[in-house]
Amino acid sequence: MSTNFFGSLVGRAAAQVDEQTPLLQRVDKLKASAPSTVDGSRLWAQAFYTTNVPWCVVTVNFFTWTLHVFSVCGSYLFLLYDWKMFTPKCYEYEHQSSLSVACNAAGICFWTFPLLCAIVVIITFWRHLYEKRLYYECLLHRMLLNYSNSGAIQSPIAWVFIGYGIVGMSNAFFVEEDPVKALINGMPVTRGLMIYAAPLVSFFMVFLSVWQVENHLLPIPKFYENDPDLAQEVMKDAVYAPYKHLHVAFEEVQDVLDERNYDEPLTSAEYLGLLAEAVRIEVVRAKKASYKDNPDDDGITEICGVKVMQESAERYPVSRPEVLSWSYSFGKGGWWVHRLLHSRHFSDDRATSFRNWAWLSNVISVFVILCFAETYTATIVDWFKTQQKMSKGLI
Repeated sequence: MSTNFFGSLVGRAAAQVDEQTPLLQRVDKLKASAPSTVDGSRLWAQAFYTTNVPWCVVTVNFFTWTLHVFSVCGSYLFLLYDWKMFTPKCYEYEHQSSLSVACNAAGICFWTFPLLCAIVVIITFWRHLYEKRLYYECLLHRMLLNYSNSGAIQSPIAWVFIGYGIVGMSNAFFVEEDPVKALINGMPVTRGLMIYAAPLVSFFMVFLSVWQVENHLLPIPKFYENDPDLAQEVMKDAVYAPYKHLHVAFEEVQDVLDERNYDEPLTSAEYLGLLAEAVRIEVVRAKKASYKDNPDDDGITEICGVKVMQESAERYPVSRPEVLSWSYSFGKGGWWVHRLLHSRHFSDDRATSFRNWAWLSNVISVFVILCFAETYTATIVDWFKTQQKMSKGLI
């Protein structure tokens, strides 16, 4: 027993030394020991066979966001059809600068809100494409990626959407002298507002769902369905990778590989194996650095008899919080998930296949966004024309 105990101590000491050894000095060792990519066809259930096939994922993503773009554009087409109903006479407030500014702001937001929503549709599904790919690549390389439970609400896009919509809908106060009475009596303006707002509110519900990527991922029961033994092996060997900690680990891996400057890029298995080790180190480092207790239960949870448990990732903050800032991402060249999946440090058939299809999707998305941006600008110009001469409608 004493021999086993001594062996255990030696093993722990060796693991600690290895953990404290800089990642840069262990790249070759980790590269050589990286496990191969798990065969996804053995893990995905029948309904999810194409869940990580690049051409299929990109095609489905394209047709899905196209459908939602047509949906929100219905509001814009309705506005084009009866724009006079929703156009207040802001020039009547020329002697009241605050009301004039408020009226023009509300009118512009109202006229352009569907176009903004169309752009948000494309951005949302572009992000969705990359987030899903990241999750499945992590899973097939033995990392259990954990997303935040409140990602949609924490996104600035959600609050821009809400704020823009509130300002736009306030246009009713300038169109009708008594909007409350109009709402109660069901006047044409009220019915028009409902027709206008319905597709936009519907999309906002879709936005909240799609932005929270884990709602659209492979369910655990389906993960075990085809090959339970392989699924258990993957889960047993996988590294727990909170979203924020994975971000920090990725930046460290990029810095290490930039310094090493390999002549030949790594394979997906080697790169993501290195990333898995960096995540493991980051999580251990975060646990040693700080710990946050669970928050106290509030009144509602006490009445319901439910104990609030904080996410593990939230209890252990990242070691480099500056990495999570927008300024850091801009300095590095953009969104970290996009940089990860297009990293020059790894390249093989599976990575190249996704990148080619993703670039095709990106080109189409950018082109459509530019078209909507041009229409957005033209609509604002038309708005100011109507405030100068009401006989000039939308062009």
